[in-house]
Amino acid sequence: MPIVFEEITGEIAPERRSDTAGVSETTSQHKPVDLAEELRWELMLLHERSARLKAD
Repeated sequence: MPIVFEEITGEIAPERRSDTAGVSETTSQHKPVDLAEELRWELMLLHERSARLKAD
């Protein structure tokens, strides 16, 4: 009797960082966005996804 496996697909990704996390809405000060750091983060995620795709 053959064994049949159900295909489960999905992606587990780390939470996106929020620049306003922990800052109350009443505070008018905003932390400046570091675009270089955000780009590094996104490139790292793309690299990990590519490596996982090649591993499968």
